[in-house]
Formats: sequence, structure tokens, C-alpha cells
Amino acid sequence: MTEVSCKAPLGRFITFEGIDGAGKSTQINALEKYLCDAGREVVLTREPGGTPLGEKIRAMLLGDEMTLEAETLLFFAARAEHVAKKIRPALERGAWVISDRFADATYAYQVGGKGLPAAKAHAIEDWTLGGFEPDLTVLAAQMPSVPDTVLILTVAAGVGVFLVLALLRIIFRRQ
Repeated sequence: MTEVSCKAPLGRFITFEGIDGAGKSTQINALEKYLCDAGREVVLTREPGGTPLGEKIRAMLLGDEMTLEAETLLFFAARAEHVAKKIRPALERGAWVISDRFADATYAYQVGGKGLPAAKAHAIEDWTLGGFEPDLTVLAAQMPSVPDTVLILTVAAGVGVFLVLALLRIIFRRQ
């Protein structure tokens, strides 16, 4: 007799990046509805935050003055905890995890915005995340000359075309 595995397939990890007011929440909610309607378990989360420790770190990051180095280390500490305690376990049970921000935000804000050397961010990311990354990142951007949100999709290896087509249908339909 052939052994049959009934293990659930791994879920997918999708992140949304962009400035506040660019439409991330609207698109996250639309994707959550689409996936739930398709019978998928969906876990919504955010960064910084997502876990009890992450929420404590979030409060520190939003309320306390600190050096750029301390800020960056706290973001990655919260992120490492987030991956270990919430994201990976959800993916392993087959859930789709949708996060409002992830590591790309560090490169936008701490590296691009505040001048942290990219090599430092890469080293901390490699140490704390060990190569863990989203299956798909959606960038929400607003152009001053165009009132509607423009979304740019970056598709990582392993994400099927069906998801990209589904996202395109959601993205270009105004709610």
C-alpha cells in the first residue's frame, strides 16, 4: 500500500508596503476577503507589532527618542519574534499571512530616509531572519498628479500566476 500524506500545503506570505494613506489597508482588506471567499485561512498582521513583544517594541519605537542604530535593532528584534511566533507557525499550518509592512520598510525608512548604511541593514536582516522573505510584496504608491492609488507588484519565485491575476483584478477595481 502506498503511503499518502494528508499534510496541509504551506501557506503564502504577502506583504504590503507604502506610505500611510497610500491605500494599503484598502487593498489588504480586499485581498483578505478574496482569500476567505476562496476558503483560505488568512492571518492579518502588522509591523512593528504582531506579537505581544512586538506591540511593546512598537510603543517604544513610536514614543521614545532613540538612535538610528537602536531603532533599527528594535525593528529587527520585533520582526524576528514576529516571524518565529506568528508568521512561520501560520504558514506551516497552511494559512495565508498578510502583513502591513515587513523588512522592505526598514530599507525605505532607516536606510533610504535616515541614512543607515544598507550593508548594516543587510547584515542584521541575514542574522535575524536567515533568508526568510515574503512570497509576494505589493507596493502601494500615490502619484501627486494622479488621484488614484497605483500599485506595483513584485512577484517572488514560487507564486503562481493565478495569484497575480487575482490581485490585479482586486487592485484595479476601486472599492
